[in-house]
Amino acid sequence: FRRVLFRSGSGDFERAYPAVRAIAVYPQKDWLACAVREDLGVGSFEEVRSRQVPLKIATDSRNTGVGFLTEQVLKAYGIEAEELESWGGGIVTAPGPVRRSVAKMLAGEANAVCHEAWKGFRPLVEAVAVRFLPLSDEVLSGLADAFGYRRTVIPASLYGPGLPERDIPVVDFSDWILLAHSDVSDELAYLAAKVAVEDRALFETLYMGQEPEDRAVDLPLYPERMWRDAGVPLHPRSEEHTSELQSHVRISYA
Repeated sequence: FRRVLFRSGSGDFERAYPAVRAIAVYPQKDWLACAVREDLGVGSFEEVRSRQVPLKIATDSRNTGVGFLTEQVLKAYGIEAEELESWGGGIVTAPGPVRRSVAKMLAGEANAVCHEAWKGFRPLVEAVAVRFLPLSDEVLSGLADAFGYRRTVIPASLYGPGLPERDIPVVDFSDWILLAHSDVSDELAYLAAKVAVEDRALFETLYMGQEPEDRAVDLPLYPERMWRDAGVPLHPRSEEHTSELQSHVRISYA
């Protein structure tokens, strides 16, 4: 949950930014899922470690949220990138959106993908038989304690009957946040929050032309969700007028 890392200066941030504040939340689902080819015969990271499975994991660059988190998940199971290479595997870097990592696996350059799940994994699961590797309670708790990451599950049958065959515990780093410095004026913070809510239909038009399963953000936007779970303190002016703005929108859009 990189907003926590950003404020505290932990993880891959070299210094803390305690003055960061949230103006509004744009809800969207981001779960880190690791899917491996079913023919590898592996169902957990514990098995990967004990059997020294040569996973070739396609993922984003290390200096991104996805790449950093993938590295931390492997470390939590005692797997370093160099060790993975010694088993015949390694990290196959595919900078950018999940489709590029999926393309690496579809092209045979990787036998696993660790990236944003949900919509972006559909082309993968439709073309290749895969298994999703669950994260243990211990690992999820460790990632929460160390970095503030939340937990969720990939619901059973999300991608079709029996795929996955059960709920898969994974890390949740959902939502886009509109951030500001704490010294941003009250007037500007209020205006930004007001525009985020009252003109949210303009933001929605950026994605309405896409099929629902391809959209990067959850639509429609609901005002009551736009200040929840920001991960950092709200700007005082944004927090002060949350109820006022939501009431105004309910009346305006009724």
